[in-house]
Amino acid sequence: MRKDEDGMLELIHEDEFETIVPMIGIMAGMDLRSVGNYSSSDSSEELVKKKNVSNMVSNALTVAFLRKGRSAGMKEVYDVLIEMRIALVKSGLKPTAELAEHLIHSLSQYGTESGPFFAYYNGSFSINMDNWFFILEQEELVKKGALLEVVCYGVLQRIAQICFLEENRSYPKMVVLDEAAPLLKSELFIHYLDDFARRLRKYYAGITIVTQYISDFHHNKRAKSLYAGMSYGIYLEHEHSKIESLDNDGLLNFGEFEKELFKSLRKTPSYSEFLFKHRDISIVGRLKVSSTEAALYTTNPKDRKFREELMKKHGISKSDSLYYLQN
Repeated sequence: MRKDEDGMLELIHEDEFETIVPMIGIMAGMDLRSVGNYSSSDSSEELVKKKNVSNMVSNALTVAFLRKGRSAGMKEVYDVLIEMRIALVKSGLKPTAELAEHLIHSLSQYGTESGPFFAYYNGSFSINMDNWFFILEQEELVKKGALLEVVCYGVLQRIAQICFLEENRSYPKMVVLDEAAPLLKSELFIHYLDDFARRLRKYYAGITIVTQYISDFHHNKRAKSLYAGMSYGIYLEHEHSKIESLDNDGLLNFGEFEKELFKSLRKTPSYSEFLFKHRDISIVGRLKVSSTEAALYTTNPKDRKFREELMKKHGISKSDSLYYLQN
């Protein structure tokens, strides 16, 4: 048994179950909560199943922590679940044993050494969050399916813990999710993100969600709720046909005047217009950058390819290559 510096038995704080249980649920493709945090909207049979699985996960977490302390990973949780299933079978509790078997199978990617995600959740937490400005690069995670949701969930929850600390509440904070389309499709993740956004507002913090298309917010009810509840919206140029299609499908929620403002947006090599919307206020703005900034931040594939070829051909730095793009 592990004890703290005061000689007391060290256990996982009960509040932490509200974070860890749902995260393991996302790993398993299940909508789980801590045992006492379920909505009565579920059917009684479904509610019993979810509570049983949540209870298994909570017990497995507790035992794994008692055995290995803070070095416990998903392997230890997975091993405990296997032990629990064996005990359930021996006790003749077949339905609960079947739930445990399904959970074990669903978590094998994280709990077995041959699993593709084993390395991510076994070992010490390696993300440095001491700096208040940091970026989680999603490019590699996007290629690994549900791992993106699990990692983002864990990082957001850690951010929430930092925001809720008394000494941090007076600082303005912003969490930005760029290229959010893959996450908006996940009802499990968006269920959490919607709740996260509501709680964050109480602590002088906000969330910005960036995606290519308005329709990305209409994959599920929770994503729609996020879109409907936004305080500020910034819209870039869209094709007129897409604007009309969104409007016809009831996804735009713009008045006729706002829709025409949206259609009026233009993008040129020297500036890009945007529509800023806050409650009943709609304003068209223009983002104009210097030639150096335009060359540095361009997303035009031809410009980027030209810059890379210049750097390779002449052995020059990125900043030097920008001179040629400006002229």
